[in-house]
Amino acid sequence: MGWKFEAAKDPKTPSEILDSLFQDKALWSLLAENPNTPVPHLEKMSRISTFEDNESEVMARVFGYLLKNPKTPSNAIVRILNWVEENQVELSKGLHPKEAQALQRFQAVAASNPNTPIKHLREFSESDDETTIFWLGENPSLPKDVIKVFVDNLLSSNEHEKCHPWGQIANNLSLDLDAIERLSKHELYWVREKIARNTSTPERILMELANDREVLVISGLIWNPNFPTSGFDYLINRVTNIVRNPGAKEKDYWTTYLKNAINVHKNATEKMREAVNSKDWRWRGDTSIE
Repeated sequence: MGWKFEAAKDPKTPSEILDSLFQDKALWSLLAENPNTPVPHLEKMSRISTFEDNESEVMARVFGYLLKNPKTPSNAIVRILNWVEENQVELSKGLHPKEAQALQRFQAVAASNPNTPIKHLREFSESDDETTIFWLGENPSLPKDVIKVFVDNLLSSNEHEKCHPWGQIANNLSLDLDAIERLSKHELYWVREKIARNTSTPERILMELANDREVLVISGLIWNPNFPTSGFDYLINRVTNIVRNPGAKEKDYWTTYLKNAINVHKNATEKMREAVNSKDWRWRGDTSIE
């Protein structure tokens, strides 16, 4: 039975095997979360009639995973959200009044799903629940006007507590150039780090962020698959100067982060890998990639 559990949750499991595993309802929670599960099975698991009367807890758990799965179709998401709304009192039994209630919990999960209908995304954007707002921010299907509101809210303050609910918008792949430009200059380092990791950030802004004073922003930058070869060349020279400075802070982080990224990044060259793996560069900043 062990192999079945592993196969049911593995996105690399062939669809024909997932088809056979679907016959075992004990595996449905795992299959509901697996993005490779065939859509007809995801659709079927979203139907109340599929479950027995004594399987309400299992059904709620499966529904939660379906809302998270990026392959769950829109009609299934709507069906689940409607069911949660109709049964929210029963589903919230046992929850502390100060905790997020059932409807909020399910909406927070659906908020990040790109297949959640626009109508619901707009409704979520007006929620008082910070968790829903937080996860909604990264949804690439957000309407442009909602994205603008989130970006403006994030830019309205430099205080962590005020910015945190809106922070995921910096991860959104649908950000336009103007929003990326402004967020890349945010005072909070973690906002700039998210922009550095965002694969929609253009090369020009990635190169500007290569001058950032925060090592965690650089860490985000060098793991962006679009960070160019010229950027690594520049950072090797910059980090070399940092390592050579006896008073530099976090020099170990600068060298370790850069070395780890260069060893695996598709845009780094073999000469760069040889350079950052040399003992001389690690300890004295002496290296050459010419």
